[in-house]
Amino acid sequence: MSTDYEFSDAAYNALCERYSTRGEWGEGDGAGTLNRLGPADVLGALSLVKEGTIVSCGGPSRFGTGEIADGTPSPATLHQWYDCGQDWAATNDRWCTDLHGARSQSHIDYLHHFFRDETNYLGWSRERTQAEFGLDPATGGIITRGVLLDIEGYLGQPATAAVRLPTLEAVIAAQGTQLRPNDAVIFNTGFDFDAADIHELGGPQPGIHIECADRILSNQPALIGSDMGTDASPSPVPGCMVPWHLLVLVYAGIRLLDGMSLHQLALACRERNRYEFALVVAPVKIPGASGSPLNALAVL
Repeated sequence: MSTDYEFSDAAYNALCERYSTRGEWGEGDGAGTLNRLGPADVLGALSLVKEGTIVSCGGPSRFGTGEIADGTPSPATLHQWYDCGQDWAATNDRWCTDLHGARSQSHIDYLHHFFRDETNYLGWSRERTQAEFGLDPATGGIITRGVLLDIEGYLGQPATAAVRLPTLEAVIAAQGTQLRPNDAVIFNTGFDFDAADIHELGGPQPGIHIECADRILSNQPALIGSDMGTDASPSPVPGCMVPWHLLVLVYAGIRLLDGMSLHQLALACRERNRYEFALVVAPVKIPGASGSPLNALAVL
């Protein structure tokens, strides 16, 4: 890894301190930046709907048989059986899935998904979180302005390395995009989630270099999403594999939308030369869970 690629521990810790909102809304707050969202954000997002076109941003559940290449169990299984009565018959389903990881389906990360120095965003230990955390506030539903940063469209091909700040600035300028408070900022690197081979996931991936964090977080987004997991691999922060996840989940109070399927949304935005839309996020209500499967909807 080159020196130019690396981001020092000191610089990273300063980022975490600069954008921390821990305690801003009281001890044990689990809403984070969702505290800033209100009816005006919902109405503003809905005003962006010009034609009523709905684009799904959810990737499929990843079924496999037995173990995948590194010995990890398949991230999802579907078991079906049949019930019948005198005048009816029905298929029943039991779906078991990993909520997190590059091999899982599209999902949302809640603020208590990650810990640093033994505590999460709420300031709680793992034991307290497992014992006391109920439904995440995001399960009440989120509608806000979504903004696609179409890196693949700017490059003319999928990103093959961590996206650096000059490239990100060029994307924003080329699109004429203005980032605003309470946006859902979505990065399209060009990863084809729907076509990806489950056996090849989890290795090196492009992602967004952590040097871009100031450019994004200074605008106070409500959500950050990507077609991979935002974090580049290998990480530019020595000894920290997932600097974006720790920064936004543990400190900034911003939920992540991971593994989004963005190909169709990118095509729709390019055709219209319009990269803003209403984003609808409705996680499944799973008490205690640190995330949820997600099929986010962009409405243009």
